[in-house]
Amino acid sequence: MITIATSECFTLGRIGVNIHKIASKYPEMECFLQENPEYKILHNSKVLTAMFMPSKECAQTFLNISLPQSDYKYNYSKAYTQSNDELVAELMAKSLKNITKCNIAIGTTAGIGKGAICIVTDYKIYKFTSDIEANLLDKQNVSERQKNAIEKTIKKILKILKEEYDY
Repeated sequence: MITIATSECFTLGRIGVNIHKIASKYPEMECFLQENPEYKILHNSKVLTAMFMPSKECAQTFLNISLPQSDYKYNYSKAYTQSNDELVAELMAKSLKNITKCNIAIGTTAGIGKGAICIVTDYKIYKFTSDIEANLLDKQNVSERQKNAIEKTIKKILKILKEEYDY
């Protein structure tokens, strides 16, 4: 059984929750799985944790990492440029993998730009973005970016399970 853990900001913990619902065969996922049978590969996985971690302080404390200064003032949440989002997502995923000893760790964060997703497996590190430009400060396209990133990340997990774990 492959173990997965997530530390998510702009995806609100929904990557981990969706994988958990599919892996645990929740009844509300039945119709989705009938239309998308390739997702049944997730039945061989287990989500250890799916954390929503918007604040810099919380991420630093729970993940035992040091994060860069936020690039923008935004309530209590961290808000970075694209390049810092990419750095922070990687720091979050690597630390989470180390702490939980999971097979696959996912970190996400987004301020202004496409956001950043990092997946750390037992074998490789994958860094990518959503396909949607958005701005956390004025809420422009944030929901669209979030939805795109969740779908794109779960599809990437399917590919990883096939290529790296022979599922």
